[in-house]
Amino acid sequence: MHRIATYYERYYRPLGLEAPSLDPEHFEEVTAGLPAWWRENNNAFYLERGLVPPAIQLACPPGSPLPTNSLIVCRSASLPRFFLWGEGSCIFIGANNHYNSSVFNCGAAAIHMGDAVRVVWNFAVNSRNGGMVHVREDCLVASNVQLVTDDMHAILDKRSGRRLNLFGGHVLIGRHVWLGLDVLVLGNTVLGDHTVVGARAVVKKRFPNHCVLAGVPAKVVRKGITWDERDVPPA
Repeated sequence: MHRIATYYERYYRPLGLEAPSLDPEHFEEVTAGLPAWWRENNNAFYLERGLVPPAIQLACPPGSPLPTNSLIVCRSASLPRFFLWGEGSCIFIGANNHYNSSVFNCGAAAIHMGDAVRVVWNFAVNSRNGGMVHVREDCLVASNVQLVTDDMHAILDKRSGRRLNLFGGHVLIGRHVWLGLDVLVLGNTVLGDHTVVGARAVVKKRFPNHCVLAGVPAKVVRKGITWDERDVPPA
Protein backbone atom coordinates (compact mmCIF):
# COMPACT_ATOMS: atom_id res chain seq x y z
CA MET A 1 0.00 0.00 0.00
CA HIS A 2 1.64 3.17 -1.27
CA ARG A 3 5.20 2.21 -0.22
CA ILE A 4 4.30 1.45 3.42
CA ALA A 5 7.72 -0.14 3.91
CA THR A 6 9.32 3.23 3.23
CA TYR A 7 7.36 4.86 6.05
CA TYR A 8 8.18 1.97 8.39
CA GLU A 9 11.91 2.37 7.81
CA ARG A 10 11.75 6.15 8.15
CA TYR A 11 9.52 6.58 11.20
CA TYR A 12 8.65 3.35 13.05
CA ARG A 13 11.82 1.26 12.98
CA PRO A 14 14.23 3.90 14.43
CA LEU A 15 12.00 4.14 17.52
CA GLY A 16 11.50 0.38 17.87
CA LEU A 17 7.81 0.62 16.95
CA GLU A 18 5.69 -1.83 15.00
CA ALA A 19 4.03 -0.47 11.90
CA PRO A 20 0.27 -1.11 11.58
CA SER A 21 -0.92 -4.04 9.52
CA LEU A 22 -2.37 -2.60 6.33
CA ASP A 23 -3.91 -5.31 4.17
CA PRO A 24 -4.82 -3.60 0.87
CA GLU A 25 -7.96 -5.73 0.62
CA HIS A 26 -9.38 -4.03 3.73
CA PHE A 27 -8.93 -0.46 2.51
CA GLU A 28 -10.09 1.61 -0.43
CA GLU A 29 -8.51 4.76 -1.75
CA VAL A 30 -10.50 7.97 -1.35
CA THR A 31 -10.31 10.51 -4.15
CA ALA A 32 -13.58 12.45 -3.98
CA GLY A 33 -13.48 15.75 -2.19
CA LEU A 34 -9.70 16.01 -2.05
CA PRO A 35 -7.69 18.89 -3.56
CA ALA A 36 -6.40 18.28 -7.09
CA TRP A 37 -2.79 18.72 -5.93
CA TRP A 38 -3.18 15.78 -3.53
CA ARG A 39 -3.11 13.06 -6.18
CA GLU A 40 -1.01 15.12 -8.61
CA ASN A 41 1.84 14.97 -6.08
CA ASN A 42 1.63 11.18 -5.56
CA ASN A 43 -0.17 11.34 -2.20
CA ALA A 44 -2.79 8.77 -1.15
CA PHE A 45 -5.70 8.66 1.30
CA TYR A 46 -7.11 5.25 2.31
CA LEU A 47 -10.25 4.51 4.33
CA GLU A 48 -11.19 1.14 5.81
CA ARG A 49 -13.80 -0.61 3.69
CA GLY A 50 -17.34 -0.47 5.06
CA LEU A 51 -17.01 2.94 6.70
CA VAL A 52 -19.24 5.74 5.53
CA PRO A 53 -16.91 8.16 3.71
CA PRO A 54 -16.54 11.22 5.94
CA ALA A 55 -16.18 14.84 4.96
CA ILE A 56 -12.40 15.17 4.67
CA GLN A 57 -10.82 18.50 5.56
CA LEU A 58 -7.33 18.47 4.06
CA ALA A 59 -5.11 21.44 3.22
CA CYS A 60 -1.54 22.67 2.96
CA PRO A 61 -0.64 25.63 5.20
CA PRO A 62 -0.13 28.87 3.26
CA GLY A 63 3.50 29.39 2.27
CA SER A 64 4.47 25.74 2.88
CA PRO A 65 5.57 23.30 0.15
CA LEU A 66 2.78 21.05 -1.06
CA PRO A 67 2.91 17.52 0.37
CA THR A 68 4.44 14.87 -1.87
CA ASN A 69 4.59 11.07 -1.51
CA SER A 70 2.48 11.24 1.65
CA LEU A 71 0.02 8.71 3.04
CA ILE A 72 -3.07 8.95 5.25
CA VAL A 73 -4.78 5.73 6.42
CA CYS A 74 -7.97 5.88 8.49
CA ARG A 75 -9.87 3.11 10.24
CA SER A 76 -12.36 5.58 11.77
CA ALA A 77 -14.88 7.85 10.10
CA SER A 78 -14.45 10.48 12.83
CA LEU A 79 -11.52 12.55 11.61
CA PRO A 80 -9.61 15.69 12.54
CA ARG A 81 -8.71 18.42 10.08
CA PHE A 82 -5.46 17.61 8.27
CA PHE A 83 -2.71 20.07 7.35
CA LEU A 84 0.20 18.45 5.48
CA TRP A 85 3.29 19.77 3.79
CA GLY A 86 6.71 18.57 2.64
CA GLU A 87 7.83 15.14 1.49
CA GLY A 88 6.84 11.73 2.79
CA SER A 89 4.43 12.41 5.66
CA CYS A 90 2.51 9.46 7.13
CA ILE A 91 -0.66 9.56 9.26
CA PHE A 92 -2.45 6.47 10.62
CA ILE A 93 -5.72 6.62 12.59
CA GLY A 94 -6.93 3.41 14.23
CA ALA A 95 -10.44 2.07 14.73
CA ASN A 96 -13.06 3.62 17.01
CA ASN A 97 -11.32 6.98 17.29
CA HIS A 98 -13.42 10.06 18.07
CA TYR A 99 -12.29 13.62 17.37
CA ASN A 100 -14.11 16.83 18.20
CA SER A 101 -12.76 20.08 16.76
CA SER A 102 -9.27 18.59 16.34
CA VAL A 103 -6.39 19.25 13.96
CA PHE A 104 -3.36 17.22 12.84
CA ASN A 105 -0.40 19.17 11.45
CA CYS A 106 2.20 16.96 9.76
CA GLY A 107 5.22 18.18 7.80
CA ALA A 108 7.62 15.51 6.51
CA ALA A 109 6.86 13.54 9.69
CA ALA A 110 4.49 10.91 11.11
CA ILE A 111 1.41 10.70 13.34
CA HIS A 112 0.03 7.37 14.61
CA MET A 113 -3.14 6.99 16.67
CA GLY A 114 -4.01 3.53 17.98
CA ASP A 115 -7.52 2.15 18.40
CA ALA A 116 -10.03 3.79 20.75
CA VAL A 117 -8.45 7.23 21.13
CA ARG A 118 -11.22 9.51 22.39
CA VAL A 119 -11.00 13.30 22.31
CA VAL A 120 -13.26 15.61 24.31
CA TRP A 121 -12.53 18.84 22.42
CA ASN A 122 -9.86 20.80 20.58
CA PHE A 123 -6.96 18.33 20.26
CA ALA A 124 -3.90 19.60 18.33
CA VAL A 125 -1.10 17.33 17.12
CA ASN A 126 2.01 18.88 15.56
CA SER A 127 4.61 16.56 14.02
CA ARG A 128 7.34 17.99 11.83
CA ASN A 129 10.95 17.74 10.62
CA GLY A 130 11.11 13.95 10.55
CA GLY A 131 9.56 13.59 14.01
CA MET A 132 6.82 11.25 15.17
CA VAL A 133 3.80 11.35 17.46
CA HIS A 134 2.75 7.80 18.41
CA VAL A 135 -0.28 7.19 20.66
CA ARG A 136 -1.23 3.62 21.54
CA GLU A 137 -4.75 2.29 22.05
CA ASP A 138 -7.42 3.13 24.64
CA CYS A 139 -6.41 6.72 25.45
CA LEU A 140 -8.59 9.58 26.66
CA VAL A 141 -7.72 13.15 25.67
CA ALA A 142 -9.38 16.02 27.54
CA SER A 143 -10.02 19.46 26.02
CA ASN A 144 -7.25 21.70 24.68
CA VAL A 145 -4.45 19.11 24.71
CA GLN A 146 -1.42 19.62 22.44
CA LEU A 147 1.27 17.15 21.36
CA VAL A 148 4.30 18.79 19.74
CA THR A 149 7.47 17.15 18.37
CA ASP A 150 9.46 20.41 18.24
CA ASP A 151 9.17 24.17 18.00
CA MET A 152 7.89 25.79 14.85
CA HIS A 153 10.84 28.22 14.79
CA ALA A 154 14.57 27.96 15.48
CA ILE A 155 16.39 29.40 18.50
CA LEU A 156 20.01 29.99 17.45
CA ASP A 157 23.23 30.61 19.29
CA LYS A 158 24.19 34.19 18.46
CA ARG A 159 27.87 33.48 17.80
CA SER A 160 27.88 30.09 16.12
CA GLY A 161 24.42 30.07 14.53
CA ARG A 162 23.88 26.57 15.95
CA ARG A 163 20.29 25.60 16.61
CA LEU A 164 19.62 25.29 20.33
CA ASN A 165 16.08 23.94 20.45
CA LEU A 166 14.91 20.47 19.46
CA PHE A 167 14.51 19.59 15.77
CA GLY A 168 12.33 16.62 14.82
CA GLY A 169 11.67 15.01 18.20
CA HIS A 170 9.20 12.29 19.14
CA VAL A 171 6.20 11.93 21.44
CA LEU A 172 5.43 8.33 22.48
CA ILE A 173 2.32 7.72 24.57
CA GLY A 174 1.52 4.27 25.94
CA ARG A 175 -1.70 2.30 26.33
CA HIS A 176 -4.60 3.49 28.49
CA VAL A 177 -3.30 7.00 29.11
CA TRP A 178 -5.47 9.91 30.27
CA LEU A 179 -4.29 13.39 29.29
CA GLY A 180 -6.03 16.04 31.38
CA LEU A 181 -7.32 19.49 30.51
CA ASP A 182 -4.87 21.85 28.77
CA VAL A 183 -1.94 19.39 28.88
CA LEU A 184 1.08 20.22 26.70
CA VAL A 185 3.37 17.33 25.72
CA LEU A 186 6.69 18.39 24.17
CA GLY A 187 9.19 16.59 21.97
CA ASN A 188 11.24 13.62 23.24
CA THR A 189 8.59 12.64 25.79
CA VAL A 190 7.69 9.03 26.57
CA LEU A 191 4.63 8.27 28.72
CA GLY A 192 4.22 4.76 30.10
CA ASP A 193 1.02 2.69 30.08
CA HIS A 194 -1.78 3.55 32.54
CA THR A 195 -0.49 7.09 33.07
CA VAL A 196 -2.66 10.03 34.14
CA VAL A 197 -1.44 13.56 33.37
CA GLY A 198 -3.01 16.30 35.49
CA ALA A 199 -4.58 19.46 34.10
CA ARG A 200 -2.25 22.08 32.61
CA ALA A 201 0.87 19.99 33.05
CA VAL A 202 3.83 20.55 30.72
CA VAL A 203 5.46 17.21 29.97
CA LYS A 204 8.97 16.69 28.61
CA LYS A 205 10.89 13.56 29.62
CA ARG A 206 10.46 9.80 30.06
CA PHE A 207 7.98 8.53 32.67
CA PRO A 208 7.19 4.98 33.87
CA ASN A 209 3.95 3.00 33.79
CA HIS A 210 1.15 3.39 36.35
CA CYS A 211 1.80 6.90 37.62
CA VAL A 212 0.14 10.31 37.98
CA LEU A 213 2.00 13.34 36.64
CA ALA A 214 1.33 16.96 37.50
CA GLY A 215 2.99 20.36 37.39
CA VAL A 216 5.20 22.58 35.26
CA PRO A 217 7.44 20.83 34.48
CA ALA A 218 5.50 17.62 35.10
CA LYS A 219 6.73 15.30 37.86
CA VAL A 220 5.51 11.99 39.25
CA VAL A 221 3.18 12.70 42.17
CA ARG A 222 1.83 9.18 42.66
CA LYS A 223 2.84 5.67 41.60
CA GLY A 224 1.06 2.32 41.39
CA ILE A 225 -2.19 3.58 39.85
CA THR A 226 -4.52 2.86 36.99
CA TRP A 227 -7.71 4.68 36.01
CA ASP A 228 -11.27 3.99 34.90
CA GLU A 229 -13.21 6.05 32.41
CA ARG A 230 -16.38 5.30 34.34
CA ASP A 231 -17.12 7.73 37.16
CA VAL A 232 -17.20 4.96 39.77
CA PRO A 233 -17.82 5.88 43.44
CA PRO A 234 -15.27 5.18 46.20
CA ALA A 235 -15.13 1.61 47.44
